[in-house]
Amino acid sequence: NWTVEADGNTYVVETLEGLQGNASCEYLTAGVMSVSKNGLEVTVDFGNGECDDTATIIYPNGATEELTL
Repeated sequence: NWTVEADGNTYVVETLEGLQGNASCEYLTAGVMSVSKNGLEVTVDFGNGECDDTATIIYPNGATEELTL
């Protein structure tokens, strides 16, 4: 977990479920973290352990968006 203040903005990242990866995959393969900027928070879900280049962003209203890493 960490907090960074830069250019008048505050960023906070908190690991909710342990982030996982492996040596044969260049991306995180599992885990969930929350990311906020100035109090606006989203959840980032890296998946179920498969090696892929996607993550799911979950917004406060429950809407989701797939992100290519």
